[in-house]
Amino acid sequence: MSSLSLLNSLKIMLFLILIAIFLFISPVLFIGIIIIWSNLKQKISNELSIYVTRIVNDLDTKNNTLEIENIFSKLTIEINTKITNELFTYLSEVDFSFTMKLGKNNNKLTTKIAKINSHDAHNGTTLYMKG
Repeated sequence: MSSLSLLNSLKIMLFLILIAIFLFISPVLFIGIIIIWSNLKQKISNELSIYVTRIVNDLDTKNNTLEIENIFSKLTIEINTKITNELFTYLSEVDFSFTMKLGKNNNKLTTKIAKINSHDAHNGTTLYMKG
């Protein structure tokens, strides 16, 4: 029985040793992962900064600022012209449609007023249409 208790105590000791190793190693692994992530983030930031600096320097050395402004100005004029043309076309269609409907309603109204006037003329009263 003493050998069995000795074996159990060895298993427990081995288990405790493994837990102690895990408790000591896991913070080191965690810190290592954080350091690697931080270094990678810094490296990416540095690379992006280098590329942005190159682009800005290329634009400055080539004096493309005036060219970019001219392109932007042309695009603005073109877009404004297209918007104005589309708006004018749409408003013309609305105006034409409104005028046609107004003309039809005016004809109907004139016809009804003429009927009322002729009916009243037969009854001895007159209704004058004001223009």
